[in-house]
Amino acid sequence: MAKRSGYPVATLAIAAAIACLLLVPSLASAQAIGGTVTDTTGGVLPGVTVEARSPAIIERVRAGITDGNGQYLIIALEPGTYSVTFGLPGFGTLVREGVELSTGFTANIDIELSVGDIAETVTVSGASPVVDIQNVDQRQVMDREVIDSIPTGRNVASYALLVPGMVAGPSYGMAVSQDAGGISAQQWQTVSIHGSDRLDMQNDLQGMDALQDTHTHGVVKAVLADGNYEEVAIEYSGNSAEVETGGVRINLIPREGSNQFSGAFVSNFAFQDMQADNIDQDLMNRGLVTGTDLDEVWLVNPSFGGPIVQDRLWFFVGHTSQRANVVAAQTFVNSDSTSLVYVPDFDRPSIDRNDVHDNSLHLTWQATTKDKVKLLWSNNESIKPFSLQGLTLDPLFISPEAALNTQSKVNIYQATWVRPHTNRLLFEAGISLLYDGTKFLEAENSVPTLPGVLDVPDLVAFRNMGSWFSGTTRRLAPARTRAFRGAMSYVTGAHNVKVGITGTSLWAMNNNTNNQTDWTHLLTFQGFPMRANFRTPGTVIAHVWPKLGIYAQDQWTVDRLTVNAGVRFDYFRSGYPAQTIEASTWQPEPQFVEAKTAVIWKDLQPRLGVAYDLSGDGRTALKASASRYGARPSVTPAREIYPGTNNTLQFRSWNDGITGCISGTCIVGDGLPQGDPTNPLPNGELRTGTNNPDFGFPVVNTFYDDDWAFGWGNRKTNWEFTGSIQQELASGVSLDVGYFRRSFSNFSVRDNRALAAGDFEQFTMEIPMDPNLPSGGGGTLMLVDLRPEAFGRAPDTITTHADPFGGESRTWNGFDVTMDARLQDLLLQGGVSTGKTSQDFCDLILAAPETIPDRAGRGDTVAIDHCQTDTNWLTQIKLL
Repeated sequence: MAKRSGYPVATLAIAAAIACLLLVPSLASAQAIGGTVTDTTGGVLPGVTVEARSPAIIERVRAGITDGNGQYLIIALEPGTYSVTFGLPGFGTLVREGVELSTGFTANIDIELSVGDIAETVTVSGASPVVDIQNVDQRQVMDREVIDSIPTGRNVASYALLVPGMVAGPSYGMAVSQDAGGISAQQWQTVSIHGSDRLDMQNDLQGMDALQDTHTHGVVKAVLADGNYEEVAIEYSGNSAEVETGGVRINLIPREGSNQFSGAFVSNFAFQDMQADNIDQDLMNRGLVTGTDLDEVWLVNPSFGGPIVQDRLWFFVGHTSQRANVVAAQTFVNSDSTSLVYVPDFDRPSIDRNDVHDNSLHLTWQATTKDKVKLLWSNNESIKPFSLQGLTLDPLFISPEAALNTQSKVNIYQATWVRPHTNRLLFEAGISLLYDGTKFLEAENSVPTLPGVLDVPDLVAFRNMGSWFSGTTRRLAPARTRAFRGAMSYVTGAHNVKVGITGTSLWAMNNNTNNQTDWTHLLTFQGFPMRANFRTPGTVIAHVWPKLGIYAQDQWTVDRLTVNAGVRFDYFRSGYPAQTIEASTWQPEPQFVEAKTAVIWKDLQPRLGVAYDLSGDGRTALKASASRYGARPSVTPAREIYPGTNNTLQFRSWNDGITGCISGTCIVGDGLPQGDPTNPLPNGELRTGTNNPDFGFPVVNTFYDDDWAFGWGNRKTNWEFTGSIQQELASGVSLDVGYFRRSFSNFSVRDNRALAAGDFEQFTMEIPMDPNLPSGGGGTLMLVDLRPEAFGRAPDTITTHADPFGGESRTWNGFDVTMDARLQDLLLQGGVSTGKTSQDFCDLILAAPETIPDRAGRGDTVAIDHCQTDTNWLTQIKLL
């Protein structure tokens, strides 16, 4: 195992990356202006000086020179409006004005120079290009015009959800699943598109993977106040080799100062009388008593920026305070939090309170004539006293006193550097640090001294968060994310290459406590005792280092055809350091755990795209791409096999002293389980033996197959194939029609080697006739159950490849038709997206029935009849 420590490979990878950066030319992938310069006869003109000027760049001007094919490309520009000057001795100087650049866009400007006096300057204006004829990645950019104009929630997920085809994932911490007008404040939400995995979502700051949450994939706990950002670029298809995953990538471009002082003040508010009521009799007949109502919603966002030193040092400062309190739908305060029954007090609806604050400072420094440095600092906090209450985690209902009192304080520090060493050679680098001090504390009216309760069949959790949150009534979850990137770019105009390196380090702790002395929570059936659950703390420290990506991206234009070819090497290592498992009631002695490397994954990810200028005038582009992406990993692989998180749960049938019932009346006990869970046999009020003989002992019974955990190409992956045509319909108006296909592979399976397929039996369940069920109900479902003689075996679970068990497949196919129009008095974005998903894991669950819960999502089972599914074509229409 010593050879698998990962350090020799990491050292070689870093050395190889540095060698690449020193020896190999490369291409920057940010905003650019490029094209071809010819004379009046159509002959190409090499050696033309091309200068891009804009107040958006602190150095005011960035220059390039046409190559032997008359082509030029000026790279690493900031979003903004540019004028471009073309000059060559013996020819008149020409200035093209009004070229607008958004994040990731390459504006194609072809110019014809006439022979004339060098002192003669001709200035022309024209519509800015709207079709990118070189790049194949798909993106939607929300610039300040959109941010300031569209009346949606002022958070990044709200802007992403404006993109046709974008699907909202769970909203962690809020009573509403999708924001409307800012009523969710800074909700922690994931999004996906075109069948991508929402856990692969990536949030970048200035192109750096700096905001990854170590606990929940895709979620950002930092407050991303939109007043601090010039643009929000949502990239979702055809990603270049610079990007690790195929999930949605949201890249935030910070606002900068300028040579003029300027400021802004944004505020909005809403109150209950401004909200419509859509609760009709039909909804009330189906059990809905109340909807989500406004309580107190407001935002204040002043900002100010300007020069500290003209053309040398700019600043931008911003402050955001936001409150979004809503009355949670169908959620009421518990009449008696100490009872074994949840009885809602309909006169006391629960308020979902949310407060966020952010203070940010951005500095832009022109250190030398060539070196530009950007510094960013953000200090923010998010307070959610009743996080996840109500049906946020449907079908689980969380009573207000069992919610999480979430307090998250985050500091972000970032520095980036860019140096256009020559008009063809560019250096870039950056480093970012994020410190997260999240706490999950007791909610108001919580009763942490009593066992939490989860009541079935309605799945109502109450008393305290221990009823559903791993038995804990308080969790400290500090985390740290560190990231860096570096690249060099060499640009000739027709042939452009880029190599670079990205790296991320993650560290996370989950420290669980329970105000009881015995870490017990209960399962009841409509208030009657059913099961006692016993826990141990399950505290863990896990880390990721190194997580490296080394990439090369080549872009070659031949006549009208541009080829984008790239490859990315990913190296991922996750494990846990040496640490001590603390003592608890059911684990009386502390246990020391040696450090361990959980997984080391290595992947080569090819990316290929082609773009063809069909008409030769930059108005029509045919594009296609094929890309392989790895799943976005975090500290989860290390946590799953850490001994302190093994054997943390034992459950026993519990009767609370009930010996019999007469005419439906039962005499119950004190609501506290009497018995010793460390005794594996029935005792006291514990009516069954243990389901986990290893409970309370750090016996490792969760393993990874070495052939899966170490080596090449083992990480879950997906291939994305795209084809599209983009057409400029009129000046400032473009139409894009595209086909997308995504296919997943490299699935894994958690096989409990203590159980075989023969330890399960199938049974049929009749579906009742009910008008609320699909097709009115009726028919049967085939389910599986564990045979009694197999119950109670100590688990022996190994994660390995799914293919030997029959495998699993998942594909998505769909089409988009989108339009973008930017006219003098009209901004129009939107379109139609439709697609369907096909999935099949039938052979897998027949070979390993114990894996059914893993395929059932939030449920605990899935009918065998539904192991193969094809969804209907699901269509979205979105317009702003």
